[in-house]
Amino acid sequence: MVLQLRTGDWLGDRVCDLRRRTRRRVFATELAVVSPDGAPVASRDVAVGERLDHGLRVDLLLGLLPGPPGAHLVVTRCGPPELEPDDLGWLAAWTAANGVTATAPGPAWLLCRYGYASLASGTWHRVEPRRHRR
Repeated sequence: MVLQLRTGDWLGDRVCDLRRRTRRRVFATELAVVSPDGAPVASRDVAVGERLDHGLRVDLLLGLLPGPPGAHLVVTRCGPPELEPDDLGWLAAWTAANGVTATAPGPAWLLCRYGYASLASGTWHRVEPRRHRR
């Protein structure tokens, strides 16, 4: 299920919001479940540098579920615009948590200060730095 809003625009706006509200280069990872129309459902922060195994990731996401059908996972983290093994762990945990709640998992997205990516495909979309200034 695709966001009813234009997904790229919505995610680009989230990147711009992240740039506006964070001046630090290092910040806590935020896990957010959003409904298909872009409304936030639940969110949680994970401390910087905290290493989580698969079971803990699933437990954290189960705390954010159940969301509406087709809910999206948005992982916001600091760091470079490239997929890391930890990022792919969130995709596996998202799939497992939705399996536990017997719901179809919606897309999982990764955001950083430079842009956003689909965790499933790994395709990065850079958001131009000047776009967030108004």
